[in-house]
Amino acid sequence: MKLLRTLVAGLGAASLVLSASAAGGAKKPKEPEGGWPFQGPLGELDMESAQRGYQVYKEVCASCHSMELLSYRNLAEPGAPFYDSSYSNPNDNPLIKAIAAEARVYDPYASDADDDGFRPARPSDRFVSPYPDEQTARAANGGAYPPDFSVITKARGKGNEGDGATYVYALIKGYPEPEKIKRRTNAEGIPETYISFDKDETIGELTQPSGQYYNPYMPGDASAQWEGDPRHVPYGGFLAMGPQLNDPAGDEGVDCKALHKDAMKRVKTEEERIKAEGGSLSAGAKMAILEEDFYSQCTAKIIYQDGTYPSTKQMAYDVAQFLHWAGDPKQEQRRSLGLPTMIYLLLLAVLLWFSYQRIWRKVDH
Repeated sequence: MKLLRTLVAGLGAASLVLSASAAGGAKKPKEPEGGWPFQGPLGELDMESAQRGYQVYKEVCASCHSMELLSYRNLAEPGAPFYDSSYSNPNDNPLIKAIAAEARVYDPYASDADDDGFRPARPSDRFVSPYPDEQTARAANGGAYPPDFSVITKARGKGNEGDGATYVYALIKGYPEPEKIKRRTNAEGIPETYISFDKDETIGELTQPSGQYYNPYMPGDASAQWEGDPRHVPYGGFLAMGPQLNDPAGDEGVDCKALHKDAMKRVKTEEERIKAEGGSLSAGAKMAILEEDFYSQCTAKIIYQDGTYPSTKQMAYDVAQFLHWAGDPKQEQRRSLGLPTMIYLLLLAVLLWFSYQRIWRKVDH
């Protein structure tokens, strides 16, 4: 009888687990094809990607998300995206001075403060928050408080290197395709947005709450908004942030990828021509070609100065890599010191072993 009760209890627990699984849960993020370049003991950040990632953060994310644990000078320290060995003190780096000066800091007693008490930020200042306090941030975002991005990849990671960056990468590009998002008026005459699912066993409609956006990689339970088989509730949940990045788009019939490819071919041809004449193609000249052949016909969220195609996937990859660096700004220095340290300790261990054998060679063990 006792065994029967144990079996019944076990089956009950199993059914609860299965029902919880049926309720959805966050979809497991997948890292980019080929993984992250910073993974492994000899891994290194892709600095060009991290630089582009800072641009994405600055032009898109910084309007809502702060990075209060970082100072502007951190961007120019050894191992940082904008490090320049010409400047021993990152505060002297003119690029960082220019980046910082774009922000305004309230400092009414500063000699360069304006009439409202604000002055240009300096490299030594912390990243300026988009909101003065939490209440203002919530009021501007429908009650939601945008998380600080300083250590977001560590906060969302699960212990393995790159997990946090993978989460950010998957979440940014994980929103449903625009053609699947539809609008209707419910029985009460209230407009609502819903998403149609018609693949695999997940068939039905998911209604988005007002001011919320569905994402399969966002932890949550979407069963209350699901109209379909309760055993196949879609993965994920809802968050207050809508899709922020999108692929370049032009008028109907315009192939932006093909235009960009042709523009970059022209850039390469021009580079080879100028190089043969003993010169080099300036960044301004490169952008002029891209503006004429690509950006004049396609609207993009971000205009990369190095000519990289600003797809959603590329921008998500770049900003995830930048945020990974931000969560651990000293990682490159640690690794550069770690390898020679391990080699030194290995050689020391070998020398100690031979010394031990030499000194105690006549003593029985």
